[in-house]
Amino acid sequence: VSYTGVEAMYGNPNYFAVGLDTTTTLGIVANYIKSVAGDTKPKVSFLNVETPASIGARDAVIEKMKALGWEIGELQTYPPKVTDFSPQIAKLAASSPDYIVGTVVDGFLPQVVMGMRRAGIKAPLVNFQAGNAESSFKTLATDQFLAVRDFLDPVEKEPAMDQVREIAEKYGATGEMTSNTFTKGWVTAAVTIEALKKCEPDCDQTKLKAALLTTDYDTGGLGPRITFSETQRVGAQSGRLYKWDPAKEAAVPATDFIESLK
Repeated sequence: VSYTGVEAMYGNPNYFAVGLDTTTTLGIVANYIKSVAGDTKPKVSFLNVETPASIGARDAVIEKMKALGWEIGELQTYPPKVTDFSPQIAKLAASSPDYIVGTVVDGFLPQVVMGMRRAGIKAPLVNFQAGNAESSFKTLATDQFLAVRDFLDPVEKEPAMDQVREIAEKYGATGEMTSNTFTKGWVTAAVTIEALKKCEPDCDQTKLKAALLTTDYDTGGLGPRITFSETQRVGAQSGRLYKWDPAKEAAVPATDFIESLK
């Protein structure tokens, strides 16, 4: 049972993921764009890391966008160890998009967004679930950046985080509460414990898998409901878009939980 829905693991009959996968996340991004674009036909460009999961997710969501009559602009990619985004940003700027859909990890976000500003790009970067850290929002401090979160970031002042924070303090783990990966790890452990309880007595691999397949777990406000089945091995199926709020000096939800564009 993993905290992240890595598409590369699909095909493993014993793999379960609590958090969003990239394909579902980009579908959520598309649904968000649809909600704000209304009846218009936006032009959407992409900036994606060169991994099978990222490119596969991009291609899948492009088909959905094309079905809506949207214009697809530049499809820019970058290697995982990139040092310079200038070529990609220049081509994105030349395409004059209304939105840029990204799979840009937190470590690269300052370079990308600052480069977009210098290039005169006005379109917002709407990013995936692996580039949503509170530190990124604080560094960028702009309404030109939004990102998907499936689970609460530990800094969010929500009642659901109280128990998590209390136990983390008890065991000296608050230093690890740097992003919502911590929260996903918490929920992953909780889901696994629930399955182990169902599996007793004489739990084995077969019984544990059967117990996981019946998972219908309420996260208590930490994130979306987690459900598994034979055909659904990624538990989270919705997420919220977050944006920077200068008055609160924090990232805040820009949407309620929304699902992937059908």
